[in-house]
Amino acid sequence: MLILRPGEKVQPNHFFADNVADGGQRITLPTGSVISSVRDWLDHRGKGLHLEGGQVERFEHREGDYAYIAADLTAAYNTPAHDEGGWGGKVERVERQLLYLPGEDRLLVRDRVRAVKADFVKKWLLHTVGPPQVEGLRALKGDPGNGILESDSDMALVQNGRGWLAVQRILPQDAVIRRVGGRDYQYYVEADGDDAQLDGVNFNQGASAQPWFDIGMWRLEIQPGAPRQEDTFLMVLTPALDAPRQAKAAPLSLQGRSGSGVLTEASAAVFLDEPAGGELRLTLPAATQTIRVIGLPPLARVELRSESGATPPAEQTASNGGVAVFNSLMRRGRLVLRWP
Repeated sequence: MLILRPGEKVQPNHFFADNVADGGQRITLPTGSVISSVRDWLDHRGKGLHLEGGQVERFEHREGDYAYIAADLTAAYNTPAHDEGGWGGKVERVERQLLYLPGEDRLLVRDRVRAVKADFVKKWLLHTVGPPQVEGLRALKGDPGNGILESDSDMALVQNGRGWLAVQRILPQDAVIRRVGGRDYQYYVEADGDDAQLDGVNFNQGASAQPWFDIGMWRLEIQPGAPRQEDTFLMVLTPALDAPRQAKAAPLSLQGRSGSGVLTEASAAVFLDEPAGGELRLTLPAATQTIRVIGLPPLARVELRSESGATPPAEQTASNGGVAVFNSLMRRGRLVLRWP
């Protein structure tokens, strides 16, 4: 996750004469680090060298059902609490949730980002070896084989040998995809932090193209279509061999407590923004057997019922990781989810 801030400076050590800011995280272990040991690193977290970064808040694995990780990545970036340049920070919150579904062989990635200012551009980034396939591309700079292109599509296909990866954007709904790469754009960076004018630098000096390096010549950048201080990114990654899988996910319609969701051909996933108790309504256009609710209070009692009351409510207890799974329901239509 990149957050661009105009004027941000990144110069890892005195060998870097140029600013190499790319919108990413603080460099907590720069080239030429004087950190002598793991103990030394632990002793300096939160003080002195400020070596703290991401913090894993939840991890849970249920064999054959799901693997879930929630992490707070805020401290890995320049924040109001600590900014290595003393400019007041660029993010107030960066949170990531990963939900892997082994039965579907699918990974859901949800990021919630709150920038210090609305005009700090956010980019969800994925490096690729070859050029991703994206429909409706239009050139912003250069040409299709060597440049920066943009599309309103919500889908990209990545191929590397026999391997395929479908990248589908669920949120933000107004986002665009940029495809960046080629000889003159492989290491292209908007070092001034201003994305309004594409006047960046291709930092290819010293790069090695030896055949044993799996070099990412291209990248996808998914960014909101309008400036906002806060955005939620929700991506569905679907791997395959020999040919891409055609199964496409869809946004899940939610009302009530804030959150976001994904509907696949096999299940529904509901991500809650806040664990505080409440009520949420969801609409399932087709019969769905499995519904997973993520972000609940640990061990909370959860009720799921049809809005019409035509069927008895189902109840589950959330896991220690705050996940509740409703199986064998085959429910559709308007449902009500409640938890204390």
